[in-house]
Amino acid sequence: MSCDDEKIIKKDTLLFKLMLHQYDDEISRNESIDSKNSQMIAFLGIMLTIQLTLFVNVLSTYLSGDKWPLIIKVSSCIFLIFNLLLYVASINKFINAYAFSGEFKNGIRPSAIFKKSKSKISEEKLLKNLLFIYSSIIYHNHNLIENKVKKANGGFKFLKLAGIVSVLFIVYILVLMVHFN
Repeated sequence: MSCDDEKIIKKDTLLFKLMLHQYDDEISRNESIDSKNSQMIAFLGIMLTIQLTLFVNVLSTYLSGDKWPLIIKVSSCIFLIFNLLLYVASINKFINAYAFSGEFKNGIRPSAIFKKSKSKISEEKLLKNLLFIYSSIIYHNHNLIENKVKKANGGFKFLKLAGIVSVLFIVYILVLMVHFN
């Protein structure tokens, strides 16, 4: 093996170590994003349950009877339905980000590495092959993670809107209670 070959192997080995580090970072990032998305799904499930319970109680308590005009009853129900749809849209985005974003690719299986070790392939070619394989895996996984983040950001946008509409609904009901009591 020539001096140039050794330099190439050293360089490729360093690149491969850096690539493995990047691969590990992508795995950590994917796990973190999946964890956050699943936590948001649980949080939104709880929020949806609380919203339904409280708002339905408020609507049935204060909007029943003939005390309030029909237009106020209908507009309150529309307000509530719109708010709940925003929460459902948010949870849908988080579920899509968590469960339906594609398959995260793993590195080379030990059996494939063992098979390569028995072949007559040179160390230089093996490193080049590994660099190519891992670069495509990292690229695929990075794009998958970015897609998950994009979907989750959509979920946060719907959650913000739902929060704003919730506050407006509460203010609306309080104003109605003060006005009609």
